[in-house]
Amino acid sequence: MRCVWLLCESGNRWRPAVDHFAVQMLPAADDVLEIRSIASPEACLTALAQQVPAVVLWELPAAGAGPVLESISRAATRGANRPLQFVALSQESIVPSGIAGEVELNLRELGVAGVVDRPVSLANHAAMVRRYWQQSQRDDNLSAVREIWDRLPWAGDR
Repeated sequence: MRCVWLLCESGNRWRPAVDHFAVQMLPAADDVLEIRSIASPEACLTALAQQVPAVVLWELPAAGAGPVLESISRAATRGANRPLQFVALSQESIVPSGIAGEVELNLRELGVAGVVDRPVSLANHAAMVRRYWQQSQRDDNLSAVREIWDRLPWAGDR
C-alpha cells in the first residue's frame, strides 16, 4: 500500500518529525511511504484532490491562520474520501493553557483528528494513523468487491 503524508508548513520544523515517526506508523513492513512538503494551503488542497487516502499535517501560523482553517474545513467535507488531518501549532502560535482545550475542540469540529504542539508529540497519534491506513486498505478492497459484484449479470435483480 502507498501511504502518503502531505505536510503543509511554511518552514522546516515538522518535516524531521514526520520523516522519523511516519515510518513507524505504517501498518505493514512492505508499505511504501511518501512524504510531500507543500508550502501553501491551496497547493495542499490541490495535491489532496489527486491523492486519497492521505494524512495531512497542517501548520497553524500565529498570524494569518484563516487560509489554513478554511483548507482544513474544505478537506473535511470530502465524505468517505476525507484525509486524516492533524494541526501542528507553530512556535509563535503558543496557545495559553487555559484555552488550549477549547482551541482543540474547535479544531476537531472543523475535522482535525489531533493537535500537536511539539514535533515529538506526533508519535502519540501512531495508533490512529495506523488504523486510518488499515481502514483505507479495507475500503479499497471492499470497493473492488462491489465493482465486481455490480458487473455480474444478476446484479440488477437485487
